Amino acid sequence: MKQILKYFYRYFLGVSVWQKNKEYLSAIKLLTDKSIYIELSENKFERYLYLFIKFFLLEGYIVYIKKDFRFLGDFDVYPLLMFKEKNLAFVNSPIENTTFKFSDRKQNGFIQLNYDYFNPPKGNEVSLFIPMAMHPKIYFNSYWNEAIAQNKRWNSIFFAGNFEPSQYSQIEKNGNFNIASRLNLLEALSASKNIFLPKTVEEFQSKLSDNSIVVIDTKHFGIPINELRNTLARFNFFLACPGISMPFSHNVIEAISCGTVPIIEKRYAELFSPPLIHLNNAIVFENVSALNKTIEEAFSLSSEKMELLQKNVLDYYDAYLTPKNVVASVVSTKPDCIVINAEAHSTRLMKSNSL
Repeated sequence: MKQILKYFYRYFLGVSVWQKNKEYLSAIKLLTDKSIYIELSENKFERYLYLFIKFFLLEGYIVYIKKDFRFLGDFDVYPLLMFKEKNLAFVNSPIENTTFKFSDRKQNGFIQLNYDYFNPPKGNEVSLFIPMAMHPKIYFNSYWNEAIAQNKRWNSIFFAGNFEPSQYSQIEKNGNFNIASRLNLLEALSASKNIFLPKTVEEFQSKLSDNSIVVIDTKHFGIPINELRNTLARFNFFLACPGISMPFSHNVIEAISCGTVPIIEKRYAELFSPPLIHLNNAIVFENVSALNKTIEEAFSLSSEKMELLQKNVLDYYDAYLTPKNVVASVVSTKPDCIVINAEAHSTRLMKSNSL
């Protein structure tokens, strides 16, 4: 009975979502021989479904999505961006002649989408894991590939984000990844004479210097999203702080896209595919107790080594993280299953699979 009530709640919520947003649907204008069709019964993927779809749109595909009110009832703020995308249509019946068909159920002619992101693939199926991406609004507003100003980089470390304890202590409490939370990283850095915790935009802009660890707590102020990548590009290094329930956070991809070298805990670096490598395309520290010493070593790198690191970081981004190459990996792999990150839903599967 509880599941039935939940189904109808989501269904009628989806009807409401449709009525409120259908006026924003953009008409398909671009004729192309590239298209995908998606039918899902729910949206556990949340924002990451939008990112997956957006990458195909950026590569010139038309996207058809089956209009399922139960599915629409799972939409939050970022999936709702789909209503405002061009070359995307919600349809009442399946579209047959598309390049790819995706579903959350196993069925002939479809690639299955699932969110078991942090467990190894099961059976003999060919699985493709979609990498982490920048924040959805960066792609929606076309900031993702804007040219970066070629200003002098400070030989310093940058991070800006939320440090709310009730949220960002979860990754350690859950114990899935054995990784330090951003709260513990900040505590480890707090004794450093190099740490700089600006409280205002003016203080941030006027007191930058080399060999600093610049940490902005967004409860004081934040960097506007249209300025974020240019801000990241002013620094040699980025402190890759983990997210709420998993290590991955949009911010590390945003930094990598600018050639800003991530300083990242080993277990986090190893989650990338392929893994980030110390002194090749990242500065990797073993654990939180090694963080300050690793930072000292990073600050002492020669300018030649820094240039090589930055080049390798950009090469990694171009090879594995751009919309073009993510879509190309789907085309070339032709997988049986595509695995999309779903944050807390994915981490819950880690626990259920270990029982």
